[in-house]
Amino acid sequence: MSIAELQTNTEHFLRTNYVKIVGGAAAALAGPSYFKMGPDPAGGGICITKLNDRREGPDVFEAWYIPMEQIGSFAANRLPTIEESPLRIMLTCQLTACLFVVGSDGESTTVAHIQPDKKAHTNLSQDQANAARQSDMRMAARVRGMKTFMSHSQPFDNFTKGYDYYSGKEERVAIVGVRDAEGHWNILAQVVNKDKTVKDVHRI
Repeated sequence: MSIAELQTNTEHFLRTNYVKIVGGAAAALAGPSYFKMGPDPAGGGICITKLNDRREGPDVFEAWYIPMEQIGSFAANRLPTIEESPLRIMLTCQLTACLFVVGSDGESTTVAHIQPDKKAHTNLSQDQANAARQSDMRMAARVRGMKTFMSHSQPFDNFTKGYDYYSGKEERVAIVGVRDAEGHWNILAQVVNKDKTVKDVHRI
């Protein structure tokens, strides 16, 4: 387990370590935040926890945080350029029923972590409601110009990297962004099986 490896060899780190990312306060804004890395208290992997204040220590580092937002009011968050920030790692809290989307604003990368409206489509069966809420999030993202998605595998389309949550497999997803030396942001999604073994790492 190494903060340095997360920052300099991100994809390898995600392929070899189960990572759980825990967000901060619900009202947190996108931007620089401090995180603490340590063993997952539940066992079997690494837990990265957003801190609500500035701290120092060998297990603390700074990264760009993307908060979870409600579907009706989410914003496309622009990731910083080399000139704007030295931070080259982006983190967001673990995906469950949410949608993570990637787009662009000119030459800048934009991202959002969208939470479904759990009060919508309550007249449908649970499976139908879940699928309809996923569809709602995709539509809302497309309206804002977001094109690449990480979401549940059903319903699946050509723009989606999928994971399975509703069938009982309960795969977990951690999203990590890393900016390369040329200033391009690569967004990686680690899909983890229910037994906390890494299933795959997607580029989205």
